[in-house]
Amino acid sequence: MDTKELMEKAAAHVVKMLDGTDGERWNGTNPMYEGMCGWCGVMSPMNRPAFVAKFGESFTKAAEDEARRILAARADFWENSKAKGYEAQANELVCATPSIFNVGDFVWGIMDGLKCDHENLCRTIRHLIEEKAESKDGELKARLCKIIRIEEVEDIERDAATILNGWRTQGHEGGSGSDDVSDEEIGKWGENFSNLTTEQKRTFYTLAVLVRDKQGKYFLIDPEGYDYPRYVILPKNWEHIFYRTTETVGAEIVAEEEAAAKAKAEKEAAARAAYDARCAKWAGMMEELPADLKGNAYNSDYRKIGKRNVLKMAKAAFPWVRFSVSYDGGWGHGYVLKWKNGPTVAEVKEKTDFGLFKPWEDTFNGMEDYADTVSAKFTDFSDRFGGVGNGVECEREECDHDQNGDPNGKPPAPKKAEGGETVEGVEVKENKAKNGIEIYFPSVPAKEVRDLLKQNGWRFSKWSVCWYNRNTEENKHFAIGFLKRKSA
Repeated sequence: MDTKELMEKAAAHVVKMLDGTDGERWNGTNPMYEGMCGWCGVMSPMNRPAFVAKFGESFTKAAEDEARRILAARADFWENSKAKGYEAQANELVCATPSIFNVGDFVWGIMDGLKCDHENLCRTIRHLIEEKAESKDGELKARLCKIIRIEEVEDIERDAATILNGWRTQGHEGGSGSDDVSDEEIGKWGENFSNLTTEQKRTFYTLAVLVRDKQGKYFLIDPEGYDYPRYVILPKNWEHIFYRTTETVGAEIVAEEEAAAKAKAEKEAAARAAYDARCAKWAGMMEELPADLKGNAYNSDYRKIGKRNVLKMAKAAFPWVRFSVSYDGGWGHGYVLKWKNGPTVAEVKEKTDFGLFKPWEDTFNGMEDYADTVSAKFTDFSDRFGGVGNGVECEREECDHDQNGDPNGKPPAPKKAEGGETVEGVEVKENKAKNGIEIYFPSVPAKEVRDLLKQNGWRFSKWSVCWYNRNTEENKHFAIGFLKRKSA
């Protein structure tokens, strides 16, 4: 293939890319031309050596020459366009008194984008204030407007509601137009607009009706062919012209933001207090993580402590149930609490608070094939006591042999062992094999009872679910005395 053929092929290739006719257009009909080759779009290599390696030096040179020609033609189009002069006129009229405006003049306007929602100017100005605050540079994009008709009113700011509610068009007004792009290029229904270049699109302006008063205030209306003010367009210097309304609306926005911030702070404080109360209920019986393990949920020792704490919470709520805890490291990893018969999953969740062990939650959107992680609002408890991933999953198994006693989840009737006594569900018995004495409670005793037991040397067995001590006369007397206090 000779040089001429290469150049023709390269030129054809570039034209197709610029027109989007070869399926390689990724960014509308105007791909980015600022690549290292001077024209390549987001789908192309961003450096010349890579392009040369793929297409060859001759092909690349021909493509660059064609791109430069196209860019130069686009620049010439704008420099020679009528719209460039219209923008110059609009720039001169930004701070001009609207009394000098005439039909056919061009001015800059700011449109808030709200349709048919103009009972007064407050809503429009509010929307512009909010949009300006959210913009990156604190500026709103202005549009070029051509005045097609002028209406005179007494006082726009005072009578805005009356003016807008009673406004009616005269015939088919509004819409947009261009004096530089032909109707054939646009298409009968504007179907070719997206195929126009940036320079061509820039030549379009809005056809608007100017409403002005004797105080030097004005706005524009684009009815878009309807018989009501479908869009209201404010002057580019709207903050200066409508300063009274702008100040009033701005003060209202600030007051609303302050009230919202206060309400949010109160809500946060209430949520924090509720969380702290939940933590306080269970923290006393938990085993705290050593400092070197905190924040290391993938450490096996971290998870061992976490599993023990999950078991403690479950046993505190259901001391007669034989629970087991394992760790599931799969998707949405966390602890798995299992038991046979006994209380239902709903009953266990109701009397425990396993959500405290949940520092985050793995989510998955099957429609978009997208996974994410949502952090819990507070993680103090989880950080201290070994929470992981999705927290605790509960699994109850039905079986023939009930190791828990009552399959409905109620504690079995206290058994009176040899040499033991029972009062109101509290059982005291001797453990001759270990030379010990044991106290069994039907539920978790109150804190003051636990403190009393600890002060007298009694220890809790999570396996036997009882409090135990050496079998001495003093300890036996303490236990019997405790029974008497219960029966008193």
